[in-house]
Amino acid sequence: MTEEQFWHSNPRIIEAWEQAYKNKINSINAYIHAWVGNYGINAFVFAIDHSFNGQKAKSKYLSKPIEMFEKTEEEKKAVQRKELEKFLSWAAKAEKKFQKKGE
Repeated sequence: MTEEQFWHSNPRIIEAWEQAYKNKINSINAYIHAWVGNYGINAFVFAIDHSFNGQKAKSKYLSKPIEMFEKTEEEKKAVQRKELEKFLSWAAKAEKKFQKKGE
């Protein structure tokens, strides 16, 4: 809302804009708190498990960051290409291994 709209608007319209803004901020805050909460819970579980169980602890801390936003098509294709390359290298190694056994 511009300054001119603010001064020439009906108070009910201003209240609607204010409520929309508050809803937007609350939505963003809820999303951020959920995201930070995931890290906090993971860190808490990791710390408790390793405190009580020592070397026998089974929990692991997050190995990669939590994605906040959905990936773009280009990023998805890049991940697919990377996984395909991993698979092809694994298949080539497996093929060599079985060829040696067959000889």
